[in-house]
Amino acid sequence: MIDRLVMAGIVVVAGLVVAAAVGPLRPHALLVGGAVAAVILGVLRLSISLGARSAPPPQPWDSERDDALVRWQARTRNLIAWADGTRGDWDRHLRPILAREFLMATGNRHGAARRGATAGTLGATGRMTFGPELWPWVDPLGANYADRDQPGPGRDTLDAILKQLEQL
Repeated sequence: MIDRLVMAGIVVVAGLVVAAAVGPLRPHALLVGGAVAAVILGVLRLSISLGARSAPPPQPWDSERDDALVRWQARTRNLIAWADGTRGDWDRHLRPILAREFLMATGNRHGAARRGATAGTLGATGRMTFGPELWPWVDPLGANYADRDQPGPGRDTLDAILKQLEQL
């Protein structure tokens, strides 16, 4: 829009100067051209300053990125809330995620914990990594549905497990 305004101004100034130069206003051609140029420059400055005040429209990728961030934050809040729930909530919602992260961090393929020989090795690695207090809450084979109404370990345990996973 600004480019069009500048071009229109140049055409108008040139036209007025030519008209004044060949017509009866010849002695005032410079004055008329300067006045028109001043008005056009004032309008241009005003349009630029008004354009700077208005916020640019959001880019499509910005809104997609914002939506993804909002979804991730909501999912994270839900997962943290499960940590304060029952053991059944922990076993159903958090244990699979923590176990998958542990398996990927240690280089085990998905489902490797189900094989007998690998399960013993995995348990030893898990106890070494997390210690005997935290490993039962990460162990992919440690879900106990008989105790699902018991309280879960809580946020402090989740935080300690996440710190250990972060160090892997």
